[in-house]
Amino acid sequence: MKTIHTLLLRMLPLLLCTGLLCGCNGKKSVFTLKGNMHSLHNDTLLIYGADDWYEGLDSVPVRNGHFTYKVKVDTVTPLWVAFPNGYRTIVLAEKNTVTALAGDSAADGSFTLKGGVQNTILQEFYTLALDSTLTHEEMLMKADSFITSHPFDEAAIVLMRKYFVDIPEPSHAKIRRLIGAMSGNLQDNNYLVALNQAMDATKSTAVNAGRFTLHDTINKTITPTHFSDSCILLTFWASYDEDSRRQQRAYRPLVDTFANRPFGMLSISLDLNREEWLKAIREDSTTTWIQTNEFKGWNLDLVRQFSVKDLPWNVLTNAQRRVVGTNIYGDSLKNKINEVVEQQEKKKKEEEERKKEEERKKKKKK
Repeated sequence: MKTIHTLLLRMLPLLLCTGLLCGCNGKKSVFTLKGNMHSLHNDTLLIYGADDWYEGLDSVPVRNGHFTYKVKVDTVTPLWVAFPNGYRTIVLAEKNTVTALAGDSAADGSFTLKGGVQNTILQEFYTLALDSTLTHEEMLMKADSFITSHPFDEAAIVLMRKYFVDIPEPSHAKIRRLIGAMSGNLQDNNYLVALNQAMDATKSTAVNAGRFTLHDTINKTITPTHFSDSCILLTFWASYDEDSRRQQRAYRPLVDTFANRPFGMLSISLDLNREEWLKAIREDSTTTWIQTNEFKGWNLDLVRQFSVKDLPWNVLTNAQRRVVGTNIYGDSLKNKINEVVEQQEKKKKEEEERKKEEERKKKKKK
């Protein structure tokens, strides 16, 4: 699977000086988000950037289902609103604007936006998307048509990302066509500039998992070197998501099956609460492999790098850190791991034979 997200991250240093929130020459104004969330009484939610140019991560208290959040922006800025149960929705922060967010925090897709030009446009499409009679292909056609009919609106970028970019195997041709239909000013958006550059670069670049720095349950640093000459199964989960916890438990036999072979397990939690994370690990008896958490939730770099869209999620890499499979489960996963492990064992054996042959040649010369 190929993705543009890793390359976008690499390009950030070149783009930050003109990023969305740098505000070098522009005067920042306040955006206000007022929430009314059913099923959420006294709790805390997170608000953070939906792209890599806004690095803020704010905890927002909720009291009796209501919250108010204010942030200074100098241009339209996409923000994620993430709820304790793992659901999240996007809003567009506009200068001197108040937007109301309402819905049931226990039901994904029930959120509504009111207030602000761009959020009103987003809500217009979200209302269309509620049509349960639409097939997936029909939904994509509606999204395509809606995006091309809004060439001047940042909301079009959000919808393009949701339906055509942030998916496992995006079509570069379709993305380029959608960008081409946007106005010149919108095409100058830093995200779209980086997106075009990343698509150019991915013509000869595969997804690579060769770089990451994580921390385990005792805060020990974990990097790819920990899994020297082994393939890795990276698994994404959270204590609040029962499906991902069930899948974590299902991974336990793999550790025994591939013990003493070039295979390693690495679980990456999106939990924000350390105690809940550790409690789930103990309860599920998933302590026999490496468990990590950076407490960044969906804002974790690896989430972007591997285009993680849901939980559970997994990524299988070979010993060279190339991604060889995504979201494989059951016997299919076991068979794929065995295939990759056998390839690594064969390669190691051939390398050992080569070294022995070199030693024999050296002895003959003596």
